[in-house]
Amino acid sequence: MGVYVAKWDAATSASRLRTRRRWRILGTVFVGLVLLSSLFDYLRSQNRRGDDWVRFDGRQVAFVGAIDGESISVRDERGDVIPVRLLGVASFSADWDQRAARRLNSLLEGRKLILHLEPTQTRDSRDRLLAYVFTDDSRPVSPELVGAGLALDDRRVPFAFHGAVGQAESLARRKHLGFWATSGSREMPAWREAWFERRKNSVAGAL
Repeated sequence: MGVYVAKWDAATSASRLRTRRRWRILGTVFVGLVLLSSLFDYLRSQNRRGDDWVRFDGRQVAFVGAIDGESISVRDERGDVIPVRLLGVASFSADWDQRAARRLNSLLEGRKLILHLEPTQTRDSRDRLLAYVFTDDSRPVSPELVGAGLALDDRRVPFAFHGAVGQAESLARRKHLGFWATSGSREMPAWREAWFERRKNSVAGAL
């Protein structure tokens, strides 16, 4: 009986050992596949970024129309229509989006535009091209929109032309233009309210 139990225990231990080994192998294979997938995604994004730079940075495109208060459609040299997210601009609300879109259509209709891309990221999660947009007479569009009080200076991420867009917003606030004339903070996005709170606390901490 003892010999039988010992053989059974040995067989059970061997079976458990094989099971553990299988799980370790499967785990290693899974981790390897995840790493390979991440590597392929990274290489694909790098290749996409390089393609975007060659195709769009410093290039002239034709304005097609405003999508909303933060983005427009343009036609490139190939004839493809591309959605472009205006860097430095953030919407107040859906209502103000419509007003900003009308202003963009009025300002840019029939015009040629020049795109400039940031070096680190060229697309957002909605596959819109991220770009600073300039008219063919070198006027930046983002400060124009923010300076009319139709959009916010986007302070969620740093960007190259923050100074110009920030100054445009300050001027719009002082002159009570657009949003700043009537709405005050009632329609202020939550992220901007949080930014104001952080800035207030930072100033208070410095005193």
